[in-house]
Amino acid sequence: MMFPLTAAAAAIVQAVSPVHGWTEADVLSALNDANVSNVAIDTADPNLPSVGARTADGFPVSIVRMACQVMPPRPETICKGAWIIIVIPATEQRFANIIIASLERQAQPPLGVNGLLEEMMREDGSTTAAVALSSYLVADDGIHPGLLSYSVNSLLGYANQTREFMLSDDPAHAALWSGDD
Repeated sequence: MMFPLTAAAAAIVQAVSPVHGWTEADVLSALNDANVSNVAIDTADPNLPSVGARTADGFPVSIVRMACQVMPPRPETICKGAWIIIVIPATEQRFANIIIASLERQAQPPLGVNGLLEEMMREDGSTTAAVALSSYLVADDGIHPGLLSYSVNSLLGYANQTREFMLSDDPAHAALWSGDD
C-alpha cells in the first residue's frame, strides 16, 4: 500500500517527538557518541551543570546546560539551553586572531559558530592564547532530539578544520598540542 507523500512526511514527524531541553544524561550521551574521550561531569558552578571531555588532540570540549527549569539543577532537570565549547591552544595570539577573523566571515547557518580569544592555563601554570569555538542551542519550543549530538559533531568538524589551519600557519602548534613545547 502506498501512502501519499504528505502522510509519509507526517508519520516521520510524529515518530520523532521534539525535546524541550536536555538532562545530564542527554549531554553525556551526546559527548559519548562523539569522537571524544574522558567524558566526565566537571561542574564548577552548581547553577551551570557541565560535562567535559577531550578531543583526539587533547583539546577540552564541554557542554554547559543553561536556562534550567529548576535551580540549582539536578541531573534529571531539563535545561532549555546548551552551550558547547572547544578550546584550542595557539602558539601566538596573532594565529588565534586569524582564526577568529576567519570564523566571523565563514561560519554559516544552520550551525552558528562563535570564536573567542581566550587565555588558557597550562598544567605548568603558564598561559597561552587559545581559540574558543562555541555554539549555543535553545530548545524553548521543542527541537529534534538529535540536534545536540549533531551540533557537537559539527563543532568538532570546525575544530578539526581550525586545527589544520593553525598547523599550516605555524607547524609548532603540533608540539604545543602534544605537550612538547
